[in-house]
Amino acid sequence: MNIGDLTKLHTVRSFFDIQCDEDLSSGTKAFLEAMTEKKYSDGEVIVRYGDTPDDGMFIIVSGGADVFNNEGELINQLQEGDIIGELALINEDKRKATVKARGNIICANITKNLFEEIILSNRKIIGTFLNMLYRRTTQLVIEKEKIRYTSEHDQLTGLYNKGKYLSLLKDTFPNLDSIGLFNLDVNNLKKINDTYGHEAGDQLLIKASDSIKAVINKKVLGFRMGGDEFLMVACNVTENEVYNIRANWEAELKRLNTLNDNIECVIACGIVYAEKPYDFEAISKEADALMYEDKKRKKAPGEEMR
Repeated sequence: MNIGDLTKLHTVRSFFDIQCDEDLSSGTKAFLEAMTEKKYSDGEVIVRYGDTPDDGMFIIVSGGADVFNNEGELINQLQEGDIIGELALINEDKRKATVKARGNIICANITKNLFEEIILSNRKIIGTFLNMLYRRTTQLVIEKEKIRYTSEHDQLTGLYNKGKYLSLLKDTFPNLDSIGLFNLDVNNLKKINDTYGHEAGDQLLIKASDSIKAVINKKVLGFRMGGDEFLMVACNVTENEVYNIRANWEAELKRLNTLNDNIECVIACGIVYAEKPYDFEAISKEADALMYEDKKRKKAPGEEMR
């Protein structure tokens, strides 16, 4: 395998900490030089679920591949620079997935037996591999955390999204010792969007979320439920704490409205406090009704209820 083709790949440079081609460590150079080129046609199996890991580790040099679970379901798609089966070099576990070529592709491969042989002649290779494995594992953890964060948070405001709310609704929110619900709705979003454009509307929503962020913590969770609807859930708090949360939130919203940005943020709020046993659906409806009453109070004469 042409080592130059490998060191051109961003992932290889990152995983092996290659700063410049002229300064490859002996371990990195020996490891990459030991890899052989393998070509696969469209749909051809690179590794198969349940097989022994003797064929070792692969790096996709060009093209891509599809990853399937044991039931044949597509679970991931790999591209140039991605690594397949790196743990096969150091353990005996059977393959956990099937990987097939997507189109005609080229891989660099080092078998388990060859890896063990070259370690004997250059002990630095094992250090190189373990460092690579650490960097790859760290990157995978970071990527997984990014995916989790994106799946749980609203992109515009950074608050939890409705999906996260629904996941907590299954087992957590109905079973707390006590709960405070803050049903929040931003006034005049449609009017601002129609008059000044959606960028101004986004700034209004961001200001609303900033007021919420000022009071959320481990016990107080903030959600954007969609559009101009927000929710705060205070978990295992006292009634007095709920009053303090409201006072602090209102003070922060008032402060934010003193900023010279020509955007006044008015938020209708309905609050319900309950101790167990409580009917979560019932108190949710009560908080919604109280929010709607507050919305009517805060509307100027003739304004739409939006």
